[in-house]
This record gives sequence, C-alpha cells and structure tokens, in this order.
Amino acid sequence: MMNALPDASLANLIMPIVGGALLLPNSCVVEVASARQLSSALSSDFLLGMLRWRQQEIPLLCFEGLRDGALPVEPQIRQVAVIAGLNDRERLPHYAILLSSVPHLLSVHSAEIKTLDERADNAAIFAEVEVHSQRLLIPDVDAVEARILSELYPDGAAD
Repeated sequence: MMNALPDASLANLIMPIVGGALLLPNSCVVEVASARQLSSALSSDFLLGMLRWRQQEIPLLCFEGLRDGALPVEPQIRQVAVIAGLNDRERLPHYAILLSSVPHLLSVHSAEIKTLDERADNAAIFAEVEVHSQRLLIPDVDAVEARILSELYPDGAAD
C-alpha cells in the first residue's frame, strides 16, 4: 500500500500582478471576480480598501505594495481573487488580491518547480520559483494575513 503519491499533480492558479505573478494552490482561491469600486478606502502601503463581496466587506490587498513597499501609481481595479482566510477565520474569513489580468490554472508536479530564492528579505514572500520557464512568487500566507490583520486592527487586537 502506498503512503503518498510523490509525483502527484497539484492544481494551482497563476495570478498575474503588475511586474510578475503569484502561484497559489487552487484550493485557497474561493472565486475570481470582476471588481467594482471600493466601498471604503484605506491609507496603507498595501491595502487599497474594503470591497463588497457576497454581502460582506473584505479587504482588498495589492500584493505589489507588500512586494515593493508602496502601492503602484493609480492601480487599475478590474479583477480580484477572493482568498479564504486560514489563520483567523473570525476576523479575516476572506480577503481579495488585486490582479492585473485573468488568472489561469496550472497543474504542476513538485519535480517541475525549481526554487530560485527563498525570500527571507521579504516576509510576504515564501519563495520565488520557476515553473515551465515562468518566474513566480509564492506568498507566505501566514505573513500576509498577519499584515492585513495588523492594518485592520492597529491597536494590537490581532494577536
């Protein structure tokens, strides 16, 4: 009897952002949707504001702000990926990541992923990898969610 399938193919989404793309497991993404205007704006270097989605307000994250330390000039809000929160489902059940275009599905085997850089210099990035000759960033979901919570609950209630 086999305990594991070492060469199993995993379904992932390549999510385009300005100046690159993110690689996330398909199971993390609840929905890809056309974005409407923000219901409220936030003053942050990576959060654009709150977005109305399925009768709830969810934060809209611009990953470029986490990667580069500042928001792009006049980001175009067209497509978003709604992500299921993993660490604090009560305060952050979902959040959205701004996309520069429509994401696409990629089934990949672990042997096809080449790690280029483990990004210790940027807490929001777990690693930079190459898959099928494309450079992709794998976000550190724990760090990203912690940053979102620290922006939404600046009084320290995010602990």
